[in-house]
Amino acid sequence: MQERFCDLNDDSEQKNYRLSEFEILNESSSSISIKRFTARKRSCRSAGSSVQEQFQTSAPFLATRVLSQIAHDEYHDHPLAATVLDRDFYVDDLASGAATFQEASVLCDDLIHQVKKGGFTLRKWASDDPRLTRDLSEKSETDLMSLNSSDTIKTLVLYWNSGEDKMIYKIAENTDTLKSQITKRAVLAEISRLFDPLRLLGPTIIFAKMIIQAFLKLKLTWDETIPLEAQSVWDEFRYQLSLLNTLKFDRCTVALDTIEIQLHGFADASENGYGACIYLCSTDKYGKYHVALVGTKSRVAPLQTVTLPRLELFAALLLSQLYSAVVQSL
Repeated sequence: MQERFCDLNDDSEQKNYRLSEFEILNESSSSISIKRFTARKRSCRSAGSSVQEQFQTSAPFLATRVLSQIAHDEYHDHPLAATVLDRDFYVDDLASGAATFQEASVLCDDLIHQVKKGGFTLRKWASDDPRLTRDLSEKSETDLMSLNSSDTIKTLVLYWNSGEDKMIYKIAENTDTLKSQITKRAVLAEISRLFDPLRLLGPTIIFAKMIIQAFLKLKLTWDETIPLEAQSVWDEFRYQLSLLNTLKFDRCTVALDTIEIQLHGFADASENGYGACIYLCSTDKYGKYHVALVGTKSRVAPLQTVTLPRLELFAALLLSQLYSAVVQSL
């Protein structure tokens, strides 16, 4: 990596800006030049005062910008791989797929060829078909791929089991909470670690929200020990969280050779809360049906008393919002 600097002076306003240009050289004779201009106002005198401002560009943006430029340059030769490269990367992680093994194999080869032109190497390959990673030296050593941020401690961890092509949850026991007093602060910290980005655990998440609401009604301070009755409810909920380890969801929600897709939504309400869920029903060419849960959404009932018919209307509105989000994602 080479770095070049130049200074620009504006004598009329007594300003001095510093521009930096980075050039990333790859293994071949060609190079990809990514220019990052960092403008720094070194001095600005006005009424005897001195002001310094800095404008910087983050490293994750530069990495994403390089991949986007590679996809743009190689689009004419490999349009499908370029589209995947530009659409399915999240910082330095790629999550994509194909309908058949042949398409996935071609896509894999094209992606490796494209990123090498930028001096990158794709590592930790994982697939539900072992034939795709059989000849790859940089394949993953485990079938379980964590979908959580490594910088955050989570109680409920989401994994993709590439061997079974299933989405599974693992409960990570928080020993610090077990040793400490059960306070409103500790319970809220524990519940905030529940990680459900796919929104598949609606009944579990809303029960956790109900627990928080019940503690708020007690009007306790943040570090005050909760009553024994409330402790028993919390202990039972935390104990039953381990049952989520047995849940498995299909990663692929659509059947092979699908000829028809339907979305079925359901909504309901009670005095404590309301929620909605959407299932995707696909029909293959043999007339067989495949049903999969797409997502859920829930809300606790307001603290002030609301009639049940009005809560039912809240649930219908929640379902319509969830439906719009699902249609847009699909």
